[in-house]
Amino acid sequence: MISGTIFINCGWGFLLIEAAKKYNIKGMGITLSKEQKKKFEERIAEEGLEGRLSVELMDYRDLPKSGRKFDRVVSVGMLEHVGRDNYDLFMRCVKEMMQPGGLFLLHYISALQEHPGDAWIKKYIFPGGVIQ
Repeated sequence: MISGTIFINCGWGFLLIEAAKKYNIKGMGITLSKEQKKKFEERIAEEGLEGRLSVELMDYRDLPKSGRKFDRVVSVGMLEHVGRDNYDLFMRCVKEMMQPGGLFLLHYISALQEHPGDAWIKKYIFPGGVIQ
């Protein structure tokens, strides 16, 4: 069991680093990008946040299998990549890794009506995703 914050699709780690510096949180980020993981680890060391923050190469679907539980789960800009067909799976994974009474922050890009989106965005930004 872990108390702290998990950031799904943590990107370059900015939000977790700021939260650790300003609010003294402990947390972990996950990403599928080796480049983002490497840069995030460098920034953790530069900021002296070893022992408070970590980052792992991991798919969100593997988190429940890890047995880790968190007080807070944060997802910013991830749901667009998950795609409509996997929303239920994503939410089940979040629920399984949260401590009872935990807090979930979900941020995603939406629109008043569902639409297929711009071809360039679909190819380079959200392949397989949908803007809701």
